[in-house]
Amino acid sequence: MVLFISLIVFLTPIAILTHLENSWMKAVNANLPSMLKELVDGLSAGLSLPQALITVAKSGGFGPLDKPLKKLAVDVSWGAPFTEALKDFTNYLNTSLARRLQGIIIEAYRSGGDVERVFMTAAEHLDRLWELRKTRASEVRPFMFIIYISFIVFLVITYAFNNVLFASLAQASEMLAGYGAGGLSINPATSALMSLILFHAIILEGFFGGLIIGKITTGKLFSGLIHSVLLLLIGLLASQIIF
Repeated sequence: MVLFISLIVFLTPIAILTHLENSWMKAVNANLPSMLKELVDGLSAGLSLPQALITVAKSGGFGPLDKPLKKLAVDVSWGAPFTEALKDFTNYLNTSLARRLQGIIIEAYRSGGDVERVFMTAAEHLDRLWELRKTRASEVRPFMFIIYISFIVFLVITYAFNNVLFASLAQASEMLAGYGAGGLSINPATSALMSLILFHAIILEGFFGGLIIGKITTGKLFSGLIHSVLLLLIGLLASQIIF
């Protein structure tokens, strides 16, 4: 049990930080298209790019984008090159969608295209990408539940092995020994060893099961650490009954 608790204590802060980071990045990606559309509305109303940025930054309502957006607006209004200010903005956000946004806008901006059209195209592009990601997440979510159910089934089987099968084998071994047949021998040491193997199997199943969930649902292995902790907690509670 000490190994179980130590592993949970070690993983919990890492899992929480990773989960918070993933939630922040998800909020950034979800708000980028709406921010760009607000910016396009400002440009359509005849505002210059710095003025549109300042107006959108003041309106807020874009979650984690509010703070870096205000900095972007200030930098541009003070005469900083837009491309450099945008690079600082996307580097702060540091998400794949933000980096893609940077590439699209900078290339179009340098080519001398219509700024309003550039931002609208970028907004539509990011919107489609975000919708595709949400669709993929909803499609793979059932696999997460399958892993949780599989883990619970594994715990039930482990209980049957440890409390029914091993006990029956030990009883059969005693009966055969009474008849002078010593071929089958399940002594307490052997039973304890098999229980120890099952105990470690629960830990491995819970830890790697969570990582697999992270890889399936987000494409990132360590984003599944929060699920590893939850599965290990379930395993720890079940172990109090099994062993």
